[in-house]
Amino acid sequence: MSHREWAKLIAYVPQMPERPYVIKALDVVLLGRLPHMGLRPGRRDYEVAYEVLEELGILHLSNRYVHELSGGQYQLAQIARALAQEPRVLLFDEPVTNLDLKHQVLVLETLRKIARERGISILMSLHDVNLALKYSDRLAFMKDGKVVAYSLSPSTLGPSIIKEIYGVDTKVVWVDGGPRVII
Repeated sequence: MSHREWAKLIAYVPQMPERPYVIKALDVVLLGRLPHMGLRPGRRDYEVAYEVLEELGILHLSNRYVHELSGGQYQLAQIARALAQEPRVLLFDEPVTNLDLKHQVLVLETLRKIARERGISILMSLHDVNLALKYSDRLAFMKDGKVVAYSLSPSTLGPSIIKEIYGVDTKVVWVDGGPRVII
C-alpha cells in the first residue's frame, strides 16, 4: 500500500505538533487534503477545509499565521487538518490537552458526532478519566506502557481499576446516565 493510500485511511494528531513559522491555519488544514489532491488544492479541497474549520468553531482563524495562534487554537487547527483528511481511522494523542473546558467538550462532541455520522473509528489517549468515560464507547487503561484493563463499556469501570492504575482511592458514581470518578 502506498503512503497516499495509507494517508487516506489513517490521520494522526500528535500531542505537541511542530509549528511551522510562516503558514496560515487554512494551509495547515489543507495539508490534510494532500492524499486527495494533485499539485494544488482544488475547489473540493477548499470546501472541505472551510467546513471543518467552521465545524470546530475556528473559521475566523483561517487567515492567521500559526505562530500567532495560542496552543489551543493551533491544536484545533491540527484536529481540523486530520478531519479534512477524511480518513477511516483517526489517531489522537491527548487531543484536548491545550484546550479550555468549553473547547474540550466541543472537540470531543464533534469527534463523536463525526465518528458516528461517517463511520470513522477514533483511537485517542486521554488523561482525564471523566472525559474518557463521557465520550468513549470502549476504554483501555495503560500503566507503564502496558494495557492493564480493557472494557467494552465505560459502565463496567470500578474504583479498583482506578486504584490499580493511578494509586488513588476513588468512588465511581452515576451522573446523568453515566459513570463519573470522584476523588
